[in-house]
Amino acid sequence: MESTEEQLSKTNCYTVEEIISAFGVSRDSVYSMVNRKKNPKFQEGKEIYISKSHIDKAYRLAKGGGK
Repeated sequence: MESTEEQLSKTNCYTVEEIISAFGVSRDSVYSMVNRKKNPKFQEGKEIYISKSHIDKAYRLAKGGGK
């Protein structure tokens, strides 16, 4: 059974810069999407880490990869 609440760590999260680079999107669109979708995230120092599984799913849906 899959846990609905994953334990976030640096290994299963993207930084904002990684999302910008990997998906070719702007910083503003990353922040907008993360806040709008309420993606799981945590902050360490100045860096924000966002759940890879949620980001991958969100951008796959945005590019028409599913419903």
